Amino acid sequence: MARKRSCRGQDRRERSKPKRRIFVATEGVTEYIYFNKLKTEVGAQNVDVLKSTTKTDPRSVRNRLAKYKPKHGDIRADDERWLVIDKDDHDLGAVFSAADRRKYLFADSNPCFELWLIMHYKALHEVSGLEGSAAVSGCEKVIDVLRKQVESNYEKTDYKVSCYVDRCKLAINNAEKTDKDKDTAWMNAIGTRVYKLADSIRNSST
Repeated sequence: MARKRSCRGQDRRERSKPKRRIFVATEGVTEYIYFNKLKTEVGAQNVDVLKSTTKTDPRSVRNRLAKYKPKHGDIRADDERWLVIDKDDHDLGAVFSAADRRKYLFADSNPCFELWLIMHYKALHEVSGLEGSAAVSGCEKVIDVLRKQVESNYEKTDYKVSCYVDRCKLAINNAEKTDKDKDTAWMNAIGTRVYKLADSIRNSST
């Protein structure tokens, strides 16, 4: 009887390629807390969330991502690199142009990340008090609405992140429905494209 051949060599040859990784650079601590919790909850070990710094303007966030060196391996062409930035009163034209040349992806909010948190509980059309909040200083209005209608004790560095992450799928649906013009470089109207990054992280764990 012929000896059964080992398949070990075949296994090595057919080994699947390394899993796509996701690198995330955020403006502030609020976003850093959120995405670290999200990647932990969904078991996305292929996600690196860069530590936030005192330099929170969009250009500094972009530069931090550009200089980032992973501890294990190099960044590959099929890896995703995301910028989580707020419109606030920034002129994003130059930042987006330079980042686009590096094939970065954008999870921008207009006016700020707290709008994304609100969407974990309510669709934009269900929220009162946000009229004109996409204008300069609109983030103060968004945070005020967040405290009045969602989490009364909300602070940027101390909030109930688990409660939001548990409702991430609803936030993705609410934010995507609000994004009426997906072809624009960034959000011109009030809204957030953080849903794109959140969805990518959730899908990467499967």
